Amino acid sequence: MSGRNDALGFLDRLRKHRRYVLVGVYIACYCVRSAQGGYYSCNSGGQDNADVWIAKGCGGNYRKPTGRPGERITPLGVIFLPIILIDRCLVHRDRRDD
Repeated sequence: MSGRNDALGFLDRLRKHRRYVLVGVYIACYCVRSAQGGYYSCNSGGQDNADVWIAKGCGGNYRKPTGRPGERITPLGVIFLPIILIDRCLVHRDRRDD
């Protein structure tokens, strides 16, 4: 009977800390995707070519009508956008052509 009480106690603690568990899972999922990502060449306009980090499945590059490479974001990238921006500021900074 104590095994069942232990399991119920664990589930109760999990419910109390659900928010932290979800944030942890969100960050872990992004870390896995980021580890499989890479730099893609893009241009925001003018002569500012840069290589930007994109986690796997969160975006990619495409050819703009002007012929320059651009960056696109996927629906999965929208979900991870807050952590993508943090990642680009702290870990995977843009590589600019100088």
